[in-house]
Amino acid sequence: MAKADIPVLVKHCALAILRSGDMAGTRMEQLRGAFLVARSRLVEYGYLASGSQKGGSKNIKLTAKGHQREAKHRRERFGYVKTIIWDLLYTLIQEDVEDDVPEAATAVDDQASSRDVIIEKKRRRLAKVAWSASPKRKPKRPKRAKRG
Repeated sequence: MAKADIPVLVKHCALAILRSGDMAGTRMEQLRGAFLVARSRLVEYGYLASGSQKGGSKNIKLTAKGHQREAKHRRERFGYVKTIIWDLLYTLIQEDVEDDVPEAATAVDDQASSRDVIIEKKRRRLAKVAWSASPKRKPKRPKRAKRG
């Protein structure tokens, strides 16, 4: 995942979630969780196309509403500071992901099984982090006015 592939809107949203302090876990888990929550929230609010919350950064697609908000974030005064901060933090996540591959496994079966265990542990950890940041109740919708 290249940092250039990620829209500024997603970067700023993820950084705001990270700064809010609502994420649980280690710093790396918080970074990953903030990125996942930002993507899922932006899909929920209609700024990203459906399916953008899953997969790599190449899957992130902005909607028309998202392109308008993206332009607003690009014009934001001192918005480049947020972008630089997120890019630095994102490089920490990339390095962490590359370091997690086990090097001691020798047999092909041992490598496959140890990778599966590591992937399952990461999946559970990320699911826990994403769940901890979810809203406790659904937002209220305005009631329809009765026609008289």
